[in-house]
Amino acid sequence: MKLSLFFTTYLVIPVFLAAQSYDVIGIGSPAVDMIYHNIDDSFLQTLQIQKGDSQYAGTWERFSSALEKTHALGYKAKMASGGSASNTIKGLAQLEHNTALVGKVGDDPSGTFYTQMAQDLNIHLPIEKAQEPATLQLAVFVTPDQQRTFLSYRSSASFLSPENLSHALFEKVNLVHFEGYTINECSLEFLEKAMRLAKTSGALISFDMGCMRIAKTCSETILYFIKNYVDIVFANESEIEALLNMPYLQGSALLASYCPISVVLLGEKGALVSHKEKYFYSPSRVTEALDTNGAGDLFISGFLHGYLKGYELQDCAWIGNLLGSAVVSCSGAEIPAAKWPSLKQKIHEHLEAVCLK
Repeated sequence: MKLSLFFTTYLVIPVFLAAQSYDVIGIGSPAVDMIYHNIDDSFLQTLQIQKGDSQYAGTWERFSSALEKTHALGYKAKMASGGSASNTIKGLAQLEHNTALVGKVGDDPSGTFYTQMAQDLNIHLPIEKAQEPATLQLAVFVTPDQQRTFLSYRSSASFLSPENLSHALFEKVNLVHFEGYTINECSLEFLEKAMRLAKTSGALISFDMGCMRIAKTCSETILYFIKNYVDIVFANESEIEALLNMPYLQGSALLASYCPISVVLLGEKGALVSHKEKYFYSPSRVTEALDTNGAGDLFISGFLHGYLKGYELQDCAWIGNLLGSAVVSCSGAEIPAAKWPSLKQKIHEHLEAVCLK
């Protein structure tokens, strides 16, 4: 990976393309990941990044310096499209939903790479490409225990404003999915307007917590949106504990009292789903993990697919675990196209078996 692929900051004003009708809209940053495997824990310390966390580089100099140090030690990067909401939308697109992603890509090699992926999967990008670099870039450091640590960089050209939103964008949309990183990446005015327009249009809202740091530092804001707008909230154990300062079991029940459905992702232990003062565990599928990048995002794809189809919550979680286990057996945050036909067949067979019971 040559550093010439990355650029410095410019300011442009986002403009929306003509609106059309979508089934699902994701709101979050399109991203291009540089994935590095077998990173030593000690190297993360030299970069001053806490293992398992997600940090913003703040400046291009810090981000490019981290990449230079990584390359100097002989680590090679695999380039892949990423972003939390983006990964979830990619999964839903593979499951034949008509999808769009509201986020910003730029007129740079990373933006071109991402745009081609979106076109291949028929994911609509209803914002004109910025005339300057605007694509979110992430260095994904995967340690031998398959833990992921993120360092990201974004230019000011990638930010959205409330003026970018209109009623037409949300017309006939069934669900709008927000990634937690938008809490830091968008203005609260933008987020509230997006959620209000979604609700006015009759769409469901799902929200993925994002990371432990955001859950801890933005807890008041997150809880406000959950209580007032969100229908389905997703989080892992550490995010629940950081948000509510309590164990995940009690935290999941509390969140389910704020919004209809709470889902806690438990990694290899599966997921805990809470709804109407009841809860159940959905076990994960046994698989050998290559890396855990995208596991939660693809679980959410499967869960939301089932929910939009009207399946029982147990079946939604089953599909989520199926896709989560599939992506951890691959390198990167996406399931290769060749694997999707068999996954769809497994979903079909599972639902047939449920109907026969």
